[in-house]
Amino acid sequence: MNLHVPNQGITVILGPSGTGKSTLLRTLAGLNENNSDIKISGHIYYKGQAILNQPEKPALVTQKLEHMSNTVRENILSSLKNRSSIMLCDQKNVIKTICDQYHQNWIMDYLDKPVIYLSRYQQRILSIIRAVLSQPALLMLDEPTVGLESEEALDLIKLIKKIAEQTPILMISHHIAQTKTVADTVVLIANGTVQECNAVEAFFNSPQAEITKHYLRTGSCPELSSEQLDLIEQSDTQSITISSALDGSLQSSAQEIHTIPPIQSTASSAMASHDTGAQLIQNNIFHHDFNAKSHVLGPRGFVWLIRGRLAGTPYPGISGDMQRDLALLQDVGITDLISLTEDTFDVALAQPFAIQVSHFPIVDMQVPSIQDAYRLCRVLDEKISAGRVIAMHCKAGLGRTGTMLAIYDLWLGKGKRTATEAIANVRSLNGLMIQSDVQTEFLDLFGIELRKLFFKVEEKFYVNVR
Repeated sequence: MNLHVPNQGITVILGPSGTGKSTLLRTLAGLNENNSDIKISGHIYYKGQAILNQPEKPALVTQKLEHMSNTVRENILSSLKNRSSIMLCDQKNVIKTICDQYHQNWIMDYLDKPVIYLSRYQQRILSIIRAVLSQPALLMLDEPTVGLESEEALDLIKLIKKIAEQTPILMISHHIAQTKTVADTVVLIANGTVQECNAVEAFFNSPQAEITKHYLRTGSCPELSSEQLDLIEQSDTQSITISSALDGSLQSSAQEIHTIPPIQSTASSAMASHDTGAQLIQNNIFHHDFNAKSHVLGPRGFVWLIRGRLAGTPYPGISGDMQRDLALLQDVGITDLISLTEDTFDVALAQPFAIQVSHFPIVDMQVPSIQDAYRLCRVLDEKISAGRVIAMHCKAGLGRTGTMLAIYDLWLGKGKRTATEAIANVRSLNGLMIQSDVQTEFLDLFGIELRKLFFKVEEKFYVNVR
């Protein structure tokens, strides 16, 4: 694969899910060198030199910060090359200069807060600024606006454009309209290779490759057989070869995917929701339904947190036949599937089984923000109170799935349950659930936040009654 990235402006990579866009960025960042699941053949060159010999690799920003337990202050300062020479008394002024430069003065109010307390939008801004401060020759962004509200995405795009005035950016996106507004150059990657690379106007108004025209019409690219791929490699004219390879291919229709709706994440709204939940608990809405079918009748790895109400499960089809897994989910009563993976489960596959798919993306081995955790708990309250039966899944149904089940277990405890108790409860279902230190640390923080929220409210109520 050869990819030319201009030394200024924003280059956006488009392409169907699973085509290797994120893998490409991780490889350029040197993150796949010791990954036993990925086999790399040939050589990787960056700026004309083998990437392993580069003193500074391109900087990659994923959708979550790595150092979630550190403070905002530490995340910013740790990225500065002159960190060791900055006196303690000067730290605040240095950070303020950075905030002024990028018009992000809200950061000053959160300097000594752990990053986990920030919203997803705020975390995304902080992660990008942190990467820029390391002065990379190339900044790479993996779907920076995914999971954000439209206004948040627009503000983030403004920040990205400002950064691009000084630093070239290589960015992955699935958002066509957004790409038209932010990109200077657009690249289409499909079937393991670069299909087209062109200036943004030419890419959308007069695409050269037939597969690009197909992608712009349908939002997908047909998978080519090994014979068709060989034909492409042997051909002198790529567009002719791809055109012939497309003959007889089926066009898949776009399907609607439900995204977990935005809900205001204030303490008062969280408390109001939980008051409603408490009433429903008294009516046994959140208690086990022992008439529901046992977890052993579900797919492999399926567990009930609340029998007949809320479950965790691996990605359907990850260890067996997908259709069979979906049929088993339907048979045990599941009506809603919440995807915690970065790419959601295909809603078209779930529709024949009367299962509604929603998307709440979390990076592998990572966690949501405190506000997003409140948001999902409220959504679960609403769905369960409406009689829906939910299964949450990640890939293996262990890390992110176990963490979100423990979050909801804490939520139902109304601040009176500890993270240790919630983790033990979830691991009693499957001992491998909740898999990273970041996840256990988050559960501790979430438990503390719930205790502060509910005990503080109850104390005020008690004083008023007296």
